[in-house]
Amino acid sequence: ADTPVASKQFFNAEDVSIKWSPAGSAVLVYTHTTVDTTGDSYYGSTGLHMVHADGQFECGVPMQAEGPISAAEWSPNGRQFVVIASRMPATATLYDMKARPEFSFGTGHRSVISWSPHGRFLCLAGFGNLAGDMDFWDVNKRKIMGSNNSHCAVGYGWSPDSRFFMTATLAPRMNVDNGVKLFRYNGSGPILEQGHDQLLDCAWRPAAAGVYPDRPQSPTRRNEGSGASGGGGAAAAP
Repeated sequence: ADTPVASKQFFNAEDVSIKWSPAGSAVLVYTHTTVDTTGDSYYGSTGLHMVHADGQFECGVPMQAEGPISAAEWSPNGRQFVVIASRMPATATLYDMKARPEFSFGTGHRSVISWSPHGRFLCLAGFGNLAGDMDFWDVNKRKIMGSNNSHCAVGYGWSPDSRFFMTATLAPRMNVDNGVKLFRYNGSGPILEQGHDQLLDCAWRPAAAGVYPDRPQSPTRRNEGSGASGGGGAAAAP
């Protein structure tokens, strides 16, 4: 019981953050140094490593382009993860459990990875210091469903049924134009906008696993598009 089942030494790392897979079978280790010895970045250097919990596999996650790592998030199914890396416009990549690239989502001004609870849909967004652009993907089909924008968004999250995506402008990060916007899973909308004088937080009411089924993208109605673009696209049925 006193012997670790897996171990890894990291060099050129001042601090790390750890993200376990949902099943606890593997861990992503994000490393950071305040000084980049190569001189490529004023903000230091970053790295990402994968370690399997049984000690049978470990490796550095290969980036598809040079530059800092902005985000890394496991899929709810625990078999894949997405990384946003490189200088802006950054590259978003889907990896398997051996840290092998499976699919590229292309480049864009994105810094946020948000999986739907069922792991079917994915929002790649540029919130915070970026302009608020959002891309909505069907990961199973490897197809983009739509794009939209939520300027000045700070808070965000998927509904428990994976059919809606919420963004929020919050204080104290933003002390003006506080409010909530609601989009469909394919990016169409906003279907709801609600302003507040001061909004400190916003979140969905949680639901137990299994309450809502994993539903695929709904067929589009006749004479309607397949998604949204800048808020002007046609809406698919929720």
